[in-house]
Amino acid sequence: MEDLADLLKSNGLKVRVKNGKVSVRLDGLSNPVSIVRDISDDECKVKTNDSIITVFACFSLFLGLSGIYEGSGKFLISCAFISMAIASFFSVLLTEVKLTRLRAILTAYNRGEHD
Repeated sequence: MEDLADLLKSNGLKVRVKNGKVSVRLDGLSNPVSIVRDISDDECKVKTNDSIITVFACFSLFLGLSGIYEGSGKFLISCAFISMAIASFFSVLLTEVKLTRLRAILTAYNRGEHD
């Protein structure tokens, strides 16, 4: 994993190796991602927490919209839930866009291992 970390650092990514996985911090509002070694496929794969964040965002959006629909006088709290949901969706989208470069590097790295 150290050689992968060196390769990612040479491509300008912020990398840290800890407990057998490579943690990568992408720029901006994107979420941190990690790279783990998949023993069954004998290659490295990208792991994100995007599904958990998306579920959280959907729940926040539901709470916010239901609060506005009910008109219970908690308009600011409902707007805060909707804002958190939009920010979470935007963060997941940015992470996926910024992962294209990392996935290209990782695909080339995996092909080089098998040759």
